[in-house]
Amino acid sequence: MSKKRDVILLDSVYDWKNMTLWEFLDEGNIPVGWEEFFEMEEVRKELWKISEHISKVETIVYPMIEHVFRAFIPLEDIKVMILGQDPYHNGSNRRDGSAVGLCFSVKQGNSLNPSLRNIYKELKREGFSPKENGDLFYWKDQGCFMINSALTVEFSYPESHSEIWEEFTSLVIKYIIEHAKGIAWLLMGKYAQSYNKYITKDHVVFFTSHPSPFSYNKATKNAPAFLGSGVFQSINNVIDVPIKW
Repeated sequence: MSKKRDVILLDSVYDWKNMTLWEFLDEGNIPVGWEEFFEMEEVRKELWKISEHISKVETIVYPMIEHVFRAFIPLEDIKVMILGQDPYHNGSNRRDGSAVGLCFSVKQGNSLNPSLRNIYKELKREGFSPKENGDLFYWKDQGCFMINSALTVEFSYPESHSEIWEEFTSLVIKYIIEHAKGIAWLLMGKYAQSYNKYITKDHVVFFTSHPSPFSYNKATKNAPAFLGSGVFQSINNVIDVPIKW
């Protein structure tokens, strides 16, 4: 599997206050294997609008600019798609926030989000032995594409960028569906499940309620309760190489 080492970039240059998202991408900071996608005219149009919007924000934006597209892995490496909603919005400066560019994953040393605690609870119930430090990068390294529907958020303002990223995220999902097959999709909660309309029969989709404390043990008309769903083992049963959750 291809892996790209995350590079620690200079604060003096790679900072939301000193660089726009468009400038960051224009310097060649495009995820490996996604060059064709990022050159598509409709994608560039969306990214320009997103960049212009964020450039006008006066408060802290999470995650750090160099981590916005951190969830992206080469198409041929994707085994599982996990959709979140938006990044964690806590923190007091650019480096201390919990958001790391992967949905549900938390910066090591920061408090675990309640949804992540419930994910660990379900994993242990299924017989897995997860690393309970909040860091889910070992999932990414095994082929999990873990993207939030909004890739940025403003400090202390949840869902503040949900609308500006909506079209871009739809384009990402459509691109994956058109260029890859046999991916297992984990859609937890109504928000993630709204993207099911794009997923074709070449893929396998798993539904559960969201792992948040408000819904993790509540089944809905269209999905079982997250807790007790056995969804992680079910995913492993349909992919060639099981994920070590």
